[in-house]
Amino acid sequence: VGGLIFGLVGGVVWADGEVEKLIALWWWLPLPLALGAGALLWLAPRVPKWSWALLACFLVWADLYAYGAVLGQTYNATWPRERVERPPRALSWLKLDLQRGRLFTKEEILPVLSVMKESFYPNIALQFGLPSANVYLPLVPQTYEEYLAELSPQRLNKLAVKYYLIPQLLPVDASSELYDVLDPFAALPLNRWLKVVPQEIVGLRVESYLSHSAALSTGEPVAELYLRDQAGGEQVLVLRAGKETAEWAYERDDVRKQIAHARAPVARSWPARSGFPPREHLGHTYMAHLKPERCVLTAIRIHPLLPQAFVRIEKIYLLTPSGQQMLLNHLLNLGNHSIVYRNEDVLIYRNEDALPRAYTLPTSILKWQGRGIVLPGDLSPDAVGPVEIVEDGEERLSLRVQVSEPSYLILADLYYPGWYAWVDGVQVPIVPADGLFRAVSLPPGEHYVVFRYRPYRALWDRR
Repeated sequence: VGGLIFGLVGGVVWADGEVEKLIALWWWLPLPLALGAGALLWLAPRVPKWSWALLACFLVWADLYAYGAVLGQTYNATWPRERVERPPRALSWLKLDLQRGRLFTKEEILPVLSVMKESFYPNIALQFGLPSANVYLPLVPQTYEEYLAELSPQRLNKLAVKYYLIPQLLPVDASSELYDVLDPFAALPLNRWLKVVPQEIVGLRVESYLSHSAALSTGEPVAELYLRDQAGGEQVLVLRAGKETAEWAYERDDVRKQIAHARAPVARSWPARSGFPPREHLGHTYMAHLKPERCVLTAIRIHPLLPQAFVRIEKIYLLTPSGQQMLLNHLLNLGNHSIVYRNEDVLIYRNEDALPRAYTLPTSILKWQGRGIVLPGDLSPDAVGPVEIVEDGEERLSLRVQVSEPSYLILADLYYPGWYAWVDGVQVPIVPADGLFRAVSLPPGEHYVVFRYRPYRALWDRR
């Protein structure tokens, strides 16, 4: 047993703090544990009792040493309590609007603790009372983990994710800046033809911004849009600094002193904090109205003339002769996301397509699969019926709803053992929606729906 323990500790020393080696070592942990258990059973009648207490202490030490070696390389040291309890800068701003949905944090990196806190990494959102679709780690149900593994703009909408948060990398270069701003659920692909259903257009509206661009002069080209028509002809439209787009941090004092291009027409502004040392200012996304020759558009290609991290084309609207505006992001099954907040630790996109946490759908448009229902893949907030949340507690949720035809009430909360539902005081079955959410059937009329969590009753029902 001692040899196994020393072997485990020796393995940690061999890994020399390299995270990948430490994690690979963990995969073999069950083997020495099984061998150690067998050795203990064999030694039980052969060693004095006092040695077991000594061995137990040694095992605890070895386990903590091995675990601490990994923990020290994958998580940050803790802070003093007052710093842990200090609210993140984005908290008060987020709380103004989060009644409308949840937040979701991009977890591809493991940033320093200050960035983790400001970007509400899993469990930190819970600390400050924010609803997070990242849920509570490590208590992630398998069905939910599988759902997140294939996350898409449509799934993000169904999870009622109103805000998508990206932890920021510093210092900033072209590579880290691209990570900082790249929203995988809404970013338009670059340098390839994006095919659309043939559509006659008379103009384009483009929302974009520049970064690290203070030295660019007014009129300097930064991106090209290639349009291909039904006859195979092509047109080229140009975005220029100071005309159709501009530096996002234009309002920051040090930028204003040196910027060489004019400020383009602003599409939207948001609270921001950047620079060194960081200071607060407004950030901007800019609006361009482009007028190509009237054509039947079949494809569009976006070609940046700067590194793609420094020229970001967020949205393109196709304008039709009838006055309709068609969002290219939607035509490509991407999300409609807008930057609404940015500081040195986090960038926040607002998801304009997020579904509410609770809504209704007519039974006629739903399909059954197994013992649950399947939700349409292209749901939008305008296509669902309203639901009023009357009471929202940890173990009780009550809602008021009115439907004109047989419908299902969809609740974007986990379908999980222990939850029960009542409609107008009568208990009804909860069926899974998309294998993940809760749904109850409703006849036409006005209804009062209650969900209650009774885990002990669930255990009894299983018996």
